[in-house]
Amino acid sequence: MRTALTSSSPLGRSAAILATAFAVAVFAGCGGDDSGSGSGSGGGGSVKTITAATDGAQIFKEATCASCHTLAAAGAEGRIGPNLDENKPPAAEVVEKVTNGDGSMPAFKGRLSTEQIQAVAEYVASVEGQ
Repeated sequence: MRTALTSSSPLGRSAAILATAFAVAVFAGCGGDDSGSGSGSGGGGSVKTITAATDGAQIFKEATCASCHTLAAAGAEGRIGPNLDENKPPAAEVVEKVTNGDGSMPAFKGRLSTEQIQAVAEYVASVEGQ
């Protein structure tokens, strides 16, 4: 006997809740911690910055990059986004993706300064694969 999953069945409701939770997590992005101070400008209102750090390693940590990416030098073992140790993107590519986002990765423009984005990109490019 074949049973259809519908939103009225207990199993269907559970599946719908899990699917919704997954979608929220993916669309919220890896850098979901907006607890930092300050604000930037964005489309539709102010956007809190993630951190006041200027060191690339500290920015990587505080922007919660490790929750999505693997980078051994940072002790990061994320499995959602690309493995930075394997992909070894150049700093210019990291700047582009961190600034504008890509796929499920959120854009950090307005949440990190241009200098912070450059610092984290240089950090990633200098330690990847180590």
